[in-house]
Formats: sequence, C-alpha cells, structure tokens
Amino acid sequence: MGKNLEDMMKTLQQIINEIERRENLNKLGPFPQYNREVIEDFKIIKEMISQKKDYDNVPVTYCKTCLSLKVKNIENPNVAYCVDCGNTDLEETHILDWEKLYEAEYGEKFLNTNKDD
Repeated sequence: MGKNLEDMMKTLQQIINEIERRENLNKLGPFPQYNREVIEDFKIIKEMISQKKDYDNVPVTYCKTCLSLKVKNIENPNVAYCVDCGNTDLEETHILDWEKLYEAEYGEKFLNTNKDD
C-alpha cells in the first residue's frame, strides 16, 4: 500500500507541475500554445487523484446463495437480484468479511481465481 501511495503522490505532483508549466507558457504569447481543454482535463485528473476514496471501507452487497458480487438493481419495482443465480436474498458486508466467506465456500481467494469474465 505504501508503494502505491508513493506512486500516486508522485503522479499527482507531475500533473500539478505540467498544469503549471502549460498555463505559464500560455501566458507568454498572444495565443495559447497548449489547448485549454487539455489543461482543464489535467485539472480534473488531479482532482480525481487527490480525492481518491478508500474503497476497502465501502460495504459490498452480495448474494447469500452463491456469494456473487454481481448484483443488479431494478428501479421499478425496486428490486435487487443476483445476476448469476437470480436470487433476491442479498446481504451487505465489509469486503474483507466477504472474502473470508468466499474462501470458506470455494476453497480459494476470489482474486486468485482465473476467470474469463
């Protein structure tokens, strides 16, 4: 995790430097050298990186029958069901707790399986 955070901060600093460089060069002449839309896109990317959420703490909804995370919500009527088995018996939990349930049921970790889909 520390290495990823370091890489992310390095990338963020590189984006900030590039935004400043392009904005400063655009101020030097009567016409901008760099497309302003690209600079705005860099600013959006900078915001996305700096506001990165910790998705490990977001609860997941899973099927209680097959432990699938493929859950689909239908607006009218308000129903959620498992895409894999069609079950509507769903549960919400922390991702690490779900990984333990999955490993106990299938004998391997979910991220270590080789699936084509």
